This record gives sequence, structure tokens and C-alpha cells, in this order.
Amino acid sequence: MGATDKNGTMGKPSAQIKQQGERLNEFRAAFIELINASRPAGGDWDLPRLVPDISNDRWSQLPSDTAIAAGAAQEAYSTNGGGTFTMRNAAYMTTVNPIANWHFAMERPDELKPQMVVSAVDLAIGQAFNRYENALQCERGLVGVIASFLRWPQTLREAVGPSWIQRTARGCPRSRRTGARRRGGRCSWNRDRLGYSRTLATLVLAIVLAYARGIFGCEMASVGSLS
Repeated sequence: MGATDKNGTMGKPSAQIKQQGERLNEFRAAFIELINASRPAGGDWDLPRLVPDISNDRWSQLPSDTAIAAGAAQEAYSTNGGGTFTMRNAAYMTTVNPIANWHFAMERPDELKPQMVVSAVDLAIGQAFNRYENALQCERGLVGVIASFLRWPQTLREAVGPSWIQRTARGCPRSRRTGARRRGGRCSWNRDRLGYSRTLATLVLAIVLAYARGIFGCEMASVGSLS
């Protein structure tokens, strides 16, 4: 699901993608801090592993911070083209997601090197940045269309003529069939002229909606997963 703002409404695609990039960066920073606080040591069957290289008080929070950041960034990683690695587990081959299975870089750094995890996350961050720029361009295009429509020449509004409220405010009673009329033609209006103006306004609105649909299609494509 897309991100929502404080009012519960769907946020802009660029805002959603920016949030994905921030979550990826938060995991990257937490993981690097964890690795920098570790040192290699011998493990089971003399296989290398990473162990704490700082006091237990300082170490206790780092794995938790990394796990929380990984949980928040996992969807963002997959959405932005994140890939997987293959690891050997005894006699079997295991597919590993470098964010969801970050702990393998601590337990089996010979198979899943910490540098591999960071490089994979950097690639996803780059993809997110590219999608973020594309989403911004789409949103700016939509804003321009709406602004142009709001600046439509005054002649179009004049062609439509005054609203029913404006006509009645000027003393023109409403007619059920043909609109407002008054003897002498002071408050009468031409139905053919109104029909033409309505057709023109409908055509303009259809063009704007068609263009906006293309803009939104571009935005929603930016939010979806990359193939």
C-alpha cells in the first residue's frame, strides 16, 4: 500500500519513493555501524564469523537497530529492484535477501560479505533516486496542465454566460424550460450560444482529463515494482 499523510490521504508518488529511499539509507547506516563495531573470529568448524569488538553495553543496541531498520526497508528494497544472493548451507544452496537476512553477513561473512550487502543496498538507493526524479517530473507536468486550465481565457467564461444565481440576483426569474427571460430581452440568453459554449467547455475538460490520466499513469508506474 502507498504511504499516507497525517490526514489519511494517499501521498504523492514522489513522497512515497522518497520515503523508500530514506528507509534504505537508514538500514545502510545501521548495518555499517554494526559491521564497524565487529571483528572477525573463528566460528564453528573454523569458519569465520564476526563478533563484537566493543563493550556489551554499547553492542546490545546495534543488532536491534539493524533488525528494525531491515524490517522497515525490506519492501523498499524489493520495490526498487533489489536482488538476492545464493549461499551454500552445508550441502544445500540457499537464496538470501541481503536485507531480510543481514545476519548472515555476521554469521557467514565468507559467503555473504558485508560489502555485498552494502553494494546491493546502494543499487536499490540509486534506483529509488531515479524513480523519484521521474515522479517529480510527472507531478510538475500535471501541475502545469491544471494551472493552464485555471488560466483559461476570460472569453470562455463570458461565452458560457452568467450563472443562474447571477441571473436571478439581477432580477431574472427562472424558467423551467428555456432558462431566464424578461420582456425586452434584457435578461434573455441564447440557447444555441450556451449549447456551443457547453460543447467547447466539455471538449477542453476532456483534453485536460486525458492528459491528466497519462500523467497519473506515469506516476503510478513509478510507484510499482521494477521488472
